[in-house]
Amino acid sequence: AGLGNAYNQLGEVAKAIEHLKRSFSIMEQIGDRHHMADSLGRIANVYERAQEYAKAIEYLEKSLKIAEEVYDKQGVASCLGGLGNAHAQRGEHDKAIDYYTRQVLVAQDLLGDKLELANSLTRLGHAHDRAGAFTKAVKHHKRALALYEELKDRRAQAASLSALGDAVDGLADDAPA
Repeated sequence: AGLGNAYNQLGEVAKAIEHLKRSFSIMEQIGDRHHMADSLGRIANVYERAQEYAKAIEYLEKSLKIAEEVYDKQGVASCLGGLGNAHAQRGEHDKAIDYYTRQVLVAQDLLGDKLELANSLTRLGHAHDRAGAFTKAVKHHKRALALYEELKDRRAQAASLSALGDAVDGLADDAPA
């Protein structure tokens, strides 16, 4: 997987896919389903970086299925976020919101990881922004900001405040004159 990731960083999509598929094949032969899901997710990342979102979605759905079967909560959250990203890039805001909402639920209920939850809420807030649902966007950005403050992540706080400001601005634009 390391060589596939290196080729991905260099923008050599075909070589990255070749090495990651080889890694997947080996994991499949030895029955390592956890790493099979990881390999599929890495292949999806290559396709997403190459802006081949349909292929990214195809591999993320396969990865998600395996991650759910092996109870890999972090893998499930990662796949849901990736699916949200790919659909958001395609302008499919409702699908992105659905996947990000599911990611928030996994991060909130199963992982207990505050950073993962804050990042998931941020993605969900941005998706609601793009869909014009500014009230929901404000709600999610506020929750994310509170978590970033609790985590003392100053950089994320600044970005969260900016996103919150954009959502509030969207609310103001929608207010009747």
